[in-house]
Amino acid sequence: MSVIAKIEKYRLESRVRELHNERKTTMEIAKIVTEELNGKGSISQTAVSRWFRTRKDPTPRKRAELRRLALDMIRILNAFVQKR
Repeated sequence: MSVIAKIEKYRLESRVRELHNERKTTMEIAKIVTEELNGKGSISQTAVSRWFRTRKDPTPRKRAELRRLALDMIRILNAFVQKR
């Protein structure tokens, strides 16, 4: 599935993130959520891995926005430190 990820199709985003936060591997996550689908579908390890990869690698526009926010925070912190 290329248009919409199976994880999103089955609305498993929060469950997958929860399992990831529990330090489960992508293979373990795929197995757990597939079992939880009760035969409605399956999620492969590759699908989990790709889903995370697309969410961790921000687009150039997002990177620029994050960089701008970081620089703004640095300026604010510097101004705060200089006032002390």
